[in-house]
Amino acid sequence: QEGSSFGAPQRQPNGCLLGLRAVAQKLWETVEGIALILSRPYVAGIFWVACAHLVPRVLLDYQGTALINERWPKKIHGVDIPGNTDRRTSFFAWCNVANTVGAMLLSLCGLRGLVE
Repeated sequence: QEGSSFGAPQRQPNGCLLGLRAVAQKLWETVEGIALILSRPYVAGIFWVACAHLVPRVLLDYQGTALINERWPKKIHGVDIPGNTDRRTSFFAWCNVANTVGAMLLSLCGLRGLVE
């Protein structure tokens, strides 16, 4: 009597197999996205502008933090320096403005040939 609730226990799906199928599906979705970027110029342009804005921002944040900690420390010998917090904030603000203007110029001027 197959399918009966009486008798031999029914086979349960293997958890490892289900996990591997889910991983394979996610990997395919990644490749599918790359194919979409390569096949449609406007998607490649959007990707390029996003990278042109985010990659320099990450690098500036990482390197800038080390530089401002050296240039404008919060404390020297345990004594607070009141103006340095404003200087640190101003430095990051100008870095972000320069990064945003650069990404804007790239999107306005550098993508026309790619899209056309």
